[in-house]
Amino acid sequence: MIDIEESAQRSEPNVATDWVPVGPAGFLSRALAFGLDLVLVHFLYLFLIVAGMMGIYMGTTGHYAADPTILFAITTPFVMVWPALFVGYFTYFHVTTGQTPGKAVLRIQVVTQTGRRLSTSQAVIRVFCYGLSGFFFGLGFLIALVRKDGKALHDLLVGSQVVLA
Repeated sequence: MIDIEESAQRSEPNVATDWVPVGPAGFLSRALAFGLDLVLVHFLYLFLIVAGMMGIYMGTTGHYAADPTILFAITTPFVMVWPALFVGYFTYFHVTTGQTPGKAVLRIQVVTQTGRRLSTSQAVIRVFCYGLSGFFFGLGFLIALVRKDGKALHDLLVGSQVVLA
């Protein structure tokens, strides 16, 4: 018979028993990873826009009247998709692997102070805190340049850190 507690310990990849931080990721690595991720999010968004426009075109009879209410009704879902895609992308990857594709390419990872993966609530709050970090000319991002631990404002607010993977 399998001991439930022993099974949970073996299957729990989030537990950091002997975790030793390798070191903080550099500012340039973080910026490049974020840039790569933004490119990926924009390509996903572009794909959704093209697919949506094709669906709208196929659903019409070919006659399109530029009525402002119709244009508003059509464009509103497209505008609302980008923030949802942005939050979903970063939350999903930070919770599941600790690395977005951009971070994986640059071999960096987001973890908590104890080396665990972020919880869903931490990841969501971290994404929303990107807005605070970007406010006032990106000062919240730039503080990572002067801090020895390399933490940006969103890391400080959530209790996360970006380390070398």
